[in-house]
Amino acid sequence: MTVILEVFRKFTDYSGYTGMDRAQLQLVQVVGTQYADLECFHCHGSGMHSIGGADHCNACQRNQYLSAGRSASLARCQPCPTGKWSVPGSVSAASCVTAEKCTSESVKVALSPCQGGRQHQVRSWILPVICDVNDSSAAALLQGAAGDQECVPCEPNTWRPNNAECVPKTVSCPAGHYAVTELVLSRWAEWPKNLSQEVIGPHEEVAGTADVPGGWALNNGSLHMTLGVGGIHITDKLEARLHLDVQVTLSPGRVNFTMELPRAEMWADLRFLVDGVVSSNIPGFHVERLPMRAEHVTRFQVTGPLWPGRHRLTWSCSHSLLGADLRRVRLLRVAVQGAANAGASECAPCPAGQEVAPNGASCRSCPPGHFLAKVASSTRCTACRPGKFSDTWAATDCRFCGAGTTAGSGAITCDPQPILLTRDFAAAAKVLTPGEVVINVTSAIQRWRAATEGVTGPLLVAGRKFYISLMRPAPPPGDESGMAYVWEQVSRQDCAPADHGGSSVGGGAASSLTAAAPPPAVVPLGVVLANVEAVALGSLRGVRFTWKK
Repeated sequence: MTVILEVFRKFTDYSGYTGMDRAQLQLVQVVGTQYADLECFHCHGSGMHSIGGADHCNACQRNQYLSAGRSASLARCQPCPTGKWSVPGSVSAASCVTAEKCTSESVKVALSPCQGGRQHQVRSWILPVICDVNDSSAAALLQGAAGDQECVPCEPNTWRPNNAECVPKTVSCPAGHYAVTELVLSRWAEWPKNLSQEVIGPHEEVAGTADVPGGWALNNGSLHMTLGVGGIHITDKLEARLHLDVQVTLSPGRVNFTMELPRAEMWADLRFLVDGVVSSNIPGFHVERLPMRAEHVTRFQVTGPLWPGRHRLTWSCSHSLLGADLRRVRLLRVAVQGAANAGASECAPCPAGQEVAPNGASCRSCPPGHFLAKVASSTRCTACRPGKFSDTWAATDCRFCGAGTTAGSGAITCDPQPILLTRDFAAAAKVLTPGEVVINVTSAIQRWRAATEGVTGPLLVAGRKFYISLMRPAPPPGDESGMAYVWEQVSRQDCAPADHGGSSVGGGAASSLTAAAPPPAVVPLGVVLANVEAVALGSLRGVRFTWKK
């Protein structure tokens, strides 16, 4: 079921907000609904076709072409003649291209898994096959290099401990240090496991890894673009997207890559995206043009932050924009610092107030109620002792509670003591020794809540409006941006500059448009409970709370 919502702005014949609407909804038509259409529609574009009674249109598949015959309504897909091929969506027999002689560029070369420090080449035709594989010279192209060869070098921060598969390196770090993991792709001897690509054409999308025509391919220690099916044939509408999926544990991690282009102006036709967002729209990303001795190539380096979580990094290239120089576009190096399951070659100290995370590859801040303490030969987050508190992240120490307050282990705030003692000094003039007075703080708080009916505010005090939370800091009304015990409500107009201007209309009568008053603002006054005191002055009994910013 699909819901269609039409949204429009209201326009009137008048300068105000009243009057007749000029927008009129005349026709709503949804094409393709079952049992609802009153007429049939032509397929969109010359490359589309349908059979009688069809409820949708199709494009011819690969190695087919659309033959209109005597009438466009009788169009059918026909196979290309023997020895010819075509791209999806082809129209007329002229679209079928004669299969050319197979060359080394028609062959994909992969490597067998490394075993015992040796591996051999595995050759196969690049799909789709667009060359004449029946030619007498084609079979020789699939013959790999004679014998085995040494396993290709691993990417940085990985190694072959058993002369087999490359695995991440590990390092042993001292106390308070974490292993700096970094996924590095720079040698491009084998297609990385977490790298994929897709090529989007006018009539189909092809996804895969190293075997996608018109996409990216490994060549001589770099990753470069290919011209797609048939060399320079029908590639002007292809878009190649290269995806790297990573899990980042470091806060923040970083991505850095270097790309080589034959012309500097081609950089404007490339796009790098993080989770579908163009990097130029993400704060912290910057591009640097690297100095080069060779005049026929230009290199750009891109660096930016990656926050913890899963990310998809995408390089997008358009064949129509880059043209014949596409094959000289190379991705030389990609590095993601803080990537999960990546190798490490060095250690780094955790920032103040942070401990090493259980994975050993990142740091985490000590939560409120804790501080970073040295325990034996290591440092770790430890709960604040009774009588102390910590109300911030990444604390390096806990603070003592104020007079008249107390806290248990791991406290983020201090609470008033239930019973406080004081002396009635107002009676000192009548008796030699002021009497000791016991104040039940818990009872006083209960009376406060009963008097305010559990509402924090606004409370009018001496002409000012406050929001007061006695026991725990709370956010301001309608906002979650901060926490405090006391907030004061102030008018935004008090801070706005005065506007004494006006305008006169008609016979000189002055008039001015008064805008609606902006909503009031709240500012924190008490963030920390400093102390709680018992008060006894004659017949007056109570509790005084003192907060500080």
